[in-house]
Amino acid sequence: MDRVMNRTVFAAYDLGPEKLQQFVRLAQRRRPCYLLGYASAIHAAAMAFDQAVRPELKAVISTGEVLYEWQQQEIEERLGVPVIQEYGMCEASVIAYSCPRGSMHVLDSLVHVELLDEDDRPVDIGATGRIVVTLLRRHTVPLIRYDTGDMAAEVEQGCCCGRPGRLIGRVQGRTYDLIHTPCGRTVPGVLFTHAMKYLKDVKRYSIVQKDLDRIEIRYEQQRPIHGDDLAIARKKMQEAVGPGVDLRFIAVEALAREGSGKFRWIRSEIRGGESAAVGQPIAGMSHRSSINASEATESDSDVG
Repeated sequence: MDRVMNRTVFAAYDLGPEKLQQFVRLAQRRRPCYLLGYASAIHAAAMAFDQAVRPELKAVISTGEVLYEWQQQEIEERLGVPVIQEYGMCEASVIAYSCPRGSMHVLDSLVHVELLDEDDRPVDIGATGRIVVTLLRRHTVPLIRYDTGDMAAEVEQGCCCGRPGRLIGRVQGRTYDLIHTPCGRTVPGVLFTHAMKYLKDVKRYSIVQKDLDRIEIRYEQQRPIHGDDLAIARKKMQEAVGPGVDLRFIAVEALAREGSGKFRWIRSEIRGGESAAVGQPIAGMSHRSSINASEATESDSDVG
């Protein structure tokens, strides 16, 4: 099938230095037009390229994981092409794509999307809600008001790119990517990723909530972290979760990916972080695991 679709697949669960160099050599030889794959895998691949020998791509497509703004910025700077964000899942296929203006456009002819609060009511403009989908063209096995478990913000409708149809905000993660505090608040994990930007020497990290009052920040470092930078990151996180939460920074040699090859930046292990999955059909984002790079006659590919 990969040969028929003119693509090459590169496994995302093994992205060590040697494998990444193999990918770089393959891309130089095949000269792909695009790459498609998990956000974390594309980012790792992009960082492996020297700007002098980067491939002449048309675009990069991120799928299967939340694409953080810092990842998108670094990928675009390193590869010199725009990153297109694809949002979808196995059960419903592709649901939305980002346009050149950065807006997420729902494929209205295929799927109806609602953004709902905890009481299943539509959220207001600017508020974040659960993404609930209904497929419009599946008759054999209907999918009606399917709670994906993913989160996005409601936004003003109408995009300056001129494309019609419903818009949703940037997909922010799953309901179990939320951090829960002792006082009953929920904190989006993206606040932690913003704080981690102050740690320039951290290569990769994983934020794990072990209990309501304990969060572990495990990280791979390129060199020892400066104490002042660590203090700033800790302060930003503490402001987000409030007092009474113990933040533990733990340096590790290597962080593991999931069996699928995806990488979880944020995970809550407490019951509250899993509540959205109880008694509801929850689906994640797209499981297509290849970064496909294709050209007119050949394809090259993936870190997915």
